[in-house]
Amino acid sequence: TACVTAVEAGQDLLAICAEPANIREGFKAVLAAVESGKISEERLDDSLVRIEALKTQLSEPLPFDTARLAAISEEITEFNTYLNR
Repeated sequence: TACVTAVEAGQDLLAICAEPANIREGFKAVLAAVESGKISEERLDDSLVRIEALKTQLSEPLPFDTARLAAISEEITEFNTYLNR
């Protein structure tokens, strides 16, 4: 119900708890709303156009850098040590 309400309210993207059952339930609810006519296919087409436009503005993610991750972890450890003294 929350997913359908969000789409009806104008949301193009939904943040659903990572629990796979919740994702499937949200998808099924939106699909049923489209099949029943509660949400128009045109509404979804408009969403897809907006999502594609947004995706063109995003950059590729940086490559995973274990050395940088280790350095940041060390900085965090040092900061926590400083805070807890």
